Amino acid sequence: MLSAKLRDELKLSKNFVIMYNRSLGSLRGLTETIEAIAITKPKHPDIVFFILGQCSKKYEADLKKLIEEKSIVENVYIHEAVSHE
Repeated sequence: MLSAKLRDELKLSKNFVIMYNRSLGSLRGLTETIEAIAITKPKHPDIVFFILGQCSKKYEADLKKLIEEKSIVENVYIHEAVSHE
């Protein structure tokens, strides 16, 4: 779960947040989850999919393109990977 501080920084305090925290890749179900968010958004506009992890620049660009195509830029955050420390 996102910490209260991070929720405040990202203005997600009032949102229902689904978080993914692992390496990012085509076999991880991220594309399908993004498509599910697009389907869910009309009934639940406060839903947010927060993605945290590392991937290739190409895969990140593909995800961002899908997010834009589905008009859910406000509902999906891709956060850069963070140090394990």
